[in-house]
Amino acid sequence: MNDEKESPSVQPEASESGRSLANIRHTLRTPLNHIIGYSEMLLEEADERGLESSIADIRKIHAAGKRLLACIDELLDPETIDKASAQGSGAGRTIGLFRGADGDAPSVTEDEIKELQPKIPEWQIIAEDAIPKLDRQFRFKNFKDAIAFTDAVGAAAEEEGHHPRLTTEWGKVGVTWWTHKIKNLHKNDFIMAAKTDAIYRKFV
Repeated sequence: MNDEKESPSVQPEASESGRSLANIRHTLRTPLNHIIGYSEMLLEEADERGLESSIADIRKIHAAGKRLLACIDELLDPETIDKASAQGSGAGRTIGLFRGADGDAPSVTEDEIKELQPKIPEWQIIAEDAIPKLDRQFRFKNFKDAIAFTDAVGAAAEEEGHHPRLTTEWGKVGVTWWTHKIKNLHKNDFIMAAKTDAIYRKFV
């Protein structure tokens, strides 16, 4: 009887810690993904302009961001934290201090939009239910390529933890980026739009 009563009390705590850990990882990964994504945009621009003196430094920033992202993923592994919590260590209590730490992400300002939009000239800012969004229609010669592109964008979105609306039809895929939580545009939406453009270039 004692064993049957103890088991349920342990499992919910581990699960709750896992959810809190996911929030912490998201909070730490988001600004890093901004840095990595923006450095990729700068690297492409520097390469096009032949700015050799800047390319090396931008690559260092990009590499450092990738290394730190890998450290976050390794150190904040959900299974490790859940096991420590289930064993009664202080890990679960430490994680609890960070609950709700993700907060509200800042919306882009008008000046930031003026700076970022020229980097993704094919994208339009539309409004749906008074929510600004980045939208673009991508054209393909067949349905197979449209599906492959959709899968590639979905994989990139899953890796970054930021997801667009994808509408796939024969020869056409609509992609719409916005930040659901703030019901507005964030810098990360522009970065992901640029990454979507980079994926599309592989199909044309």
